[in-house]
Amino acid sequence: ASCLWARSLNISAPMVEQFSWECKYAYMATGIGELWQLTRLSLKTGEGAVTNDVDGTCLSLHISAYNTSRATEAEHTFEQEIQNLPVGDLCTLELHLSLGQTGHAWRSIVLHILGIQSIRIATQRLKLVLRRSEVEGACTADCPCHEPMQIPSLVNLQEVEIKGFRGDGYEFEFLQMVSGAAPLLEKTTTIRSAGN
Repeated sequence: ASCLWARSLNISAPMVEQFSWECKYAYMATGIGELWQLTRLSLKTGEGAVTNDVDGTCLSLHISAYNTSRATEAEHTFEQEIQNLPVGDLCTLELHLSLGQTGHAWRSIVLHILGIQSIRIATQRLKLVLRRSEVEGACTADCPCHEPMQIPSLVNLQEVEIKGFRGDGYEFEFLQMVSGAAPLLEKTTTIRSAGN
């Protein structure tokens, strides 16, 4: 079911050390850009969010590619859904991307999300999990990969991990862009998935 709350989520529980919240979205409920839809969002704090010595809040987004450009059919935008979440103490941003036939165009969605100020400023650790389709569509003239890529300043980013890395030129270009925009970056890990 689509998860639409009263346009905000407020948590006031000073004695609570761990918190976990998850929301699953109906098909076409929440669009991100022209090619993507949010399918699941979870927010964890405390021990449930601890990842490699980074404490704090973990925002995990599961995002799927549309087979065609269908953003105009989405009921809500990602920005509408994310704007009132408590991400001020966000430490880890996990993006689980089901790429469909747009496999090589994942950079545009990652940069779109990192361009949201509250996420960009708070994120210390970025974890990408790329799930590729058996069949990737051919790159077309209007493919998002041809759009100019501008990366915002990632002032607090210290670590990047990419699972499903293939070593294509555009993937190395993305890593170079991130390292140039993240003055505190200490560690980058790339993991090839089986079959890549």
